[in-house]
Amino acid sequence: MRIATTFIMLLAGLIVASCAGAPVVADISQDKVILQGNGASPDQLQAKADESCAMYKKRATPLSQRCGDQYCIQKYYLFACRE
Repeated sequence: MRIATTFIMLLAGLIVASCAGAPVVADISQDKVILQGNGASPDQLQAKADESCAMYKKRATPLSQRCGDQYCIQKYYLFACRE
């Protein structure tokens, strides 16, 4: 019984972890970058935004976030690219 419970908990953890994805650039310009980050950590989001703004020799500053669907499964994060 204990092994079955452990297995179910492990399986549930894997399913939840599989929903999180690496942030993806949805839009970029020299002034801003918008990332789609379904379950990405704040550190992952900041790193991807910094990487994106670095193309313009700038650093990313977080501004806002919004839901991309009615259940807020998809989230979009706006960063300003600043000197």
